[in-house]
Amino acid sequence: VVDFGILEDSSAYLVMEYLPSQSLAAVLSTKGPMEPRAAADMGRQVADGLAAAHVAGVVHRDVKPGNVLIGEDGRV
Repeated sequence: VVDFGILEDSSAYLVMEYLPSQSLAAVLSTKGPMEPRAAADMGRQVADGLAAAHVAGVVHRDVKPGNVLIGEDGRV
């Protein structure tokens, strides 16, 4: 996170670094179901990311395939 704040209408915002990626939803819609080992590895990476966020006091509240980003190197 590069910046964050609250607008006059009480809406919150985050500014994050742009990383070229595709959502898990987009990958699944183009490539179909994942192999079990790949899905398990992706689940582990998502869980690790959520655990790190929780340690920092952040709760995501909207974990879904459209919000899981997969970088060009395959990392979640």
